[in-house]
Amino acid sequence: MRGLILFLLLLIVVGGLFATNPPAAAFETEVETQLTNAISKADPGALGDDLSAVILTTCQLGGSACARVLRSFMTIEIEDNVLFSRGTVRLGDGDPTTCYGILTRVICPLS
Repeated sequence: MRGLILFLLLLIVVGGLFATNPPAAAFETEVETQLTNAISKADPGALGDDLSAVILTTCQLGGSACARVLRSFMTIEIEDNVLFSRGTVRLGDGDPTTCYGILTRVICPLS
């Protein structure tokens, strides 16, 4: 009897993970949100380069539009593993960042 209860609990947990696996659009939204936050929090004076500071300041005036432009230079490859998803985010030829989607949430440490 105890084994049956444990099996049913495991089945419920697996079913819950399957039902809450976030869609690909959630990865797109999370990446754009983190880009917008990073742009708004960045300090143009800390860059040390006048041209970069001007570009960042201009970006901060229209943060979401700038994030969309940056996003157009990024690739996101999503691997759906049924119970969770894994996304690889790469800006140009830079190092990739791995994001994970589980329980309707996307955890993406871009910052």
